Amino acid sequence: MPCRTCDAANSSICSSCYTNTLITTFIYYDSAIRSCFETCIDGKYSNSISYLCLNCDLNCLTCTSNATFCLKCNSTSIYKYMLVDTVLFTQKCVSQCPLTMYP
Repeated sequence: MPCRTCDAANSSICSSCYTNTLITTFIYYDSAIRSCFETCIDGKYSNSISYLCLNCDLNCLTCTSNATFCLKCNSTSIYKYMLVDTVLFTQKCVSQCPLTMYP
């Protein structure tokens, strides 16, 4: 049921999702997977304006709000340290900590 519209040849492939949570909570569409999600999968974030699952920055394993607001860094990347800026309200993955900080 989460699909609003389906592929003509295969009804398990979504073409669009409902955006009304009174109908379903699976409102975010991932065009790469062609499915509807309640929460986007790792590596993507839920855009609450377009109702799309959009890619995180390549250095983020998970992100929220936008592509560069990382929640978790990819530990296999050289950008494996999380840098949290409480003044600018940013969180990004960096290759090394600033001199005044440690991992």
